[in-house]
Amino acid sequence: MESITASEPPPRPRRTSTDSQNSVTAMDYINSQLALESEAREIMPYAFDSCTNALGPLRQPVFSCKTCQVPTESSPKFAEFVTKGAAGICYSCSISCHGDHELVEIFNKRDVVCDCGTDRMPQGSSCDLRKVAGERGRVGSRYCHNYWGRFCWCDTDYDPESEKGTMYQCLLGDACGEDWFHDGCIVGEKNAEKDPKMEEAVVTAVEGKQETVDTAVEGPEGKTEPTGSAQNGDEEEEEEEEERPAGFPEEESFEHYICWLCIEKNPWLLRYAGTPGFLSAVDKKDAPLSVATIVPTIALSNNLTSEPIAPGDLEAAIICDRKRKAEDEVVEPGHKRAKTPDAAIALSSGNNSTEVAICTYNNLPPPPPSTYHQSLFLTATFRTHLCRCPTCFPLLAPHPCLLEEEESYEPPLDASEDGASVHSGGSLFDRGERALNMVDRVHAIEGVMAYNQLKEKVKDFLKPFAASGEAVGADDVKRYFAELRGDVPAKKDGGGAAADVAGKREESAK
Repeated sequence: MESITASEPPPRPRRTSTDSQNSVTAMDYINSQLALESEAREIMPYAFDSCTNALGPLRQPVFSCKTCQVPTESSPKFAEFVTKGAAGICYSCSISCHGDHELVEIFNKRDVVCDCGTDRMPQGSSCDLRKVAGERGRVGSRYCHNYWGRFCWCDTDYDPESEKGTMYQCLLGDACGEDWFHDGCIVGEKNAEKDPKMEEAVVTAVEGKQETVDTAVEGPEGKTEPTGSAQNGDEEEEEEEEERPAGFPEEESFEHYICWLCIEKNPWLLRYAGTPGFLSAVDKKDAPLSVATIVPTIALSNNLTSEPIAPGDLEAAIICDRKRKAEDEVVEPGHKRAKTPDAAIALSSGNNSTEVAICTYNNLPPPPPSTYHQSLFLTATFRTHLCRCPTCFPLLAPHPCLLEEEESYEPPLDASEDGASVHSGGSLFDRGERALNMVDRVHAIEGVMAYNQLKEKVKDFLKPFAASGEAVGADDVKRYFAELRGDVPAKKDGGGAAADVAGKREESAK
């Protein structure tokens, strides 16, 4: 027979109050705040203590504040521009002055001056960084529908939570204002989830197309990665290829995009389609062209012309003007466009030389005819393949982005070697420590005495919890400090919250 031995009863499990699972220590709270600050620095890595208004027009990240927008001004349509009703906000002001407002992130745009603190903002709205309000705004600033949170020719509101597909920003922006375009809209693929106003944006002849079902998340530069849950890399690539709209090029095959509207304003660019540095032109299949509506704008000199030119006369006009310009350049090569530094690239170096750079554009095959609006996709090296001869250079001169890669303003990084904030002087914890060190001696002594008194009271409050193994809940702490402040009457026995714990212990022992 097995012997039966007496044993002590198992220890009573610790009871927890209702809020014990939500309780945290002071160090846990500090660490959580430091983690939040670190995450914020990753999302917003730049300093936000200086407004860019004083720097003048810049290509810079721009935001629009819907909270401060004039409610009576409606959004312009696609490719339309207005001079009032909206305001462009720089990165710093979007955080320091409009941090709790409804903002629209538009990303980089050219020729932007921050409007925070100017008369483009509502009356009484000031710039906290420049300490100004109602200052006269810059004359000449223009605003497209992006500043109302609307993008692409379909003119729909951008919702990052529900947006499908990938959006690309037009590099040239000559006609569209550097707008962003859905991949499906670029190729003319109808999306059933788009706004019905999409049909009114341009005159279309809709062909039967499959719906766009791209699922991707947009990145800061306009390109995105698919969000499909494929089992491996090969399946992800296959899924991405299947989801790409028909006729849209592989994302890895290009670096820049020029929309069909800017191509129509600069039709000479189409001749580069399919040549080194350029992909073949992409048709917008839901927008067939009509010869009566084509009014190409040709820039063969510093003055642009908007005279209607029939498609058949376009090549003849380019060749004729090229010959005339070449003759002029040979006569006085040293005096042409002296104020344009890049003009020297087109001419031979040396004061005594009269040799004119060879025109490579003239050797390009004419663009294949198309009855649709066409867009261009460019590789990273496209600039090295553009002709810069004396005749072609005037076509490039109005568009510095075609001559060289643009520089976009970026605020200085807001991080030191240890990851602490630079402009704010460190994390909230560090700033609190420094603030304590700056307190004068009298107040410091008084603070230490008050702290010691509070510490003893808190120890008395915690003793019953420690003895019983009871977890300290949020309600216990709130009730205790409410008694200290006198917000609620303390119990007559003086035990307060601690007495409640003792009572609970006695009840559990019964």
